[in-house]
Amino acid sequence: GETVLLHGAAGAVGVSVLQQARVLGVRVVGTASKANFEFVRRYGGVPVEYGLGLLDRVRAAAPRGIAAALDTVGSDEAGDVSLALVADRNKVVTIADAARAKADGYVFIGASNPASGPFRARARSRILKLAEDGDLVVPMAETFSFTEAPAAFATLTGPHPPGKIALLNEPWLLPEGGTL
Repeated sequence: GETVLLHGAAGAVGVSVLQQARVLGVRVVGTASKANFEFVRRYGGVPVEYGLGLLDRVRAAAPRGIAAALDTVGSDEAGDVSLALVADRNKVVTIADAARAKADGYVFIGASNPASGPFRARARSRILKLAEDGDLVVPMAETFSFTEAPAAFATLTGPHPPGKIALLNEPWLLPEGGTL
């Protein structure tokens, strides 16, 4: 029943968090570009546009307050807004800005933090069960055959729709046209 703030709600980690939160009954206010609002809604989030005025938009979207914040982007804005809204720094978490988390006393979870390994190990079976039950999916933006690697890289490094971009070495798995 609580509300959390999720920075980067349309990204790969964000979409996973949205789906897991929905299963747990947690309301998520998620930052995204306006172009990705419908994508965030599809996975259960309440989208707010990042950028100037974010703090006020989040407050308007969560009038009862924010219980915790997760930053998947690492921007100064994400850190600033999270700290302004969540008093308990143990409930402000980043996967993208270890230096800021250390300097401001909040939590960094990532591969370079040895303490997060056991956390990830404990969560793995629950996440796999969610996927097995159909409660957690990995949305695909586009797939490419191995011979289309340059085009896949160009898509990955430029503006593209939310979801994963996959390079497949089995061209016979692709529908005609190369995309799902």
